[in-house]
Amino acid sequence: MTLDASDLEAEQPQLWLSQVLRGEQVGLSCLFDHFSSRVYAIALRILRNEQDAEEAVADVFAQVWRRAADFDRARGSVAAWVLRLAHSRAIDRLRRRRARPDLDTTLHPDDPDAPYEVARDPAQELLTGLETQSLVRHAFAILKPEQQRCVALAFLEGLSHQEVAERTGMPLGTVKSHVRRGLMAMRSFLQERGHDRADE
Repeated sequence: MTLDASDLEAEQPQLWLSQVLRGEQVGLSCLFDHFSSRVYAIALRILRNEQDAEEAVADVFAQVWRRAADFDRARGSVAAWVLRLAHSRAIDRLRRRRARPDLDTTLHPDDPDAPYEVARDPAQELLTGLETQSLVRHAFAILKPEQQRCVALAFLEGLSHQEVAERTGMPLGTVKSHVRRGLMAMRSFLQERGHDRADE
């Protein structure tokens, strides 16, 4: 029995999710390659704000990394699960924004010179864990060190922005800026190489 294109489209993400369940970051990188543009498109439609949409993308893939065991194949495909997460995280973020209309005005200004902890480097740990040929690995490698550190802490350890700020000693606004700009740079890198799937 041979698989048609739709079967392959469903099976490959399942294999990547299995890798995530085994703690293999390459699986997460492949899922990010495959779904990040669609996740971003959903979040942007709901939130109508690029910054919030980028942060929702981070929320989704951090949850995929931490909660892969929650996936239930009986309820649908990996694609459907990831896109449901995108919708749910975007709605959560929208509700928080409406509950805290003054939130953006309380953020610290971006400070690229803010001190941060260097004793342990989760950015390098994440980079090493991604396969050499992975586009996400190359996209991650182009980021500035402080962006790598913030993105890695959010994805590798599943920390919230506040927790990343506490871990690194950076202001909260700086952390959010580094994560947002890092994800935007990675997304642009992937789009330039034909991995923009937002319209699929």
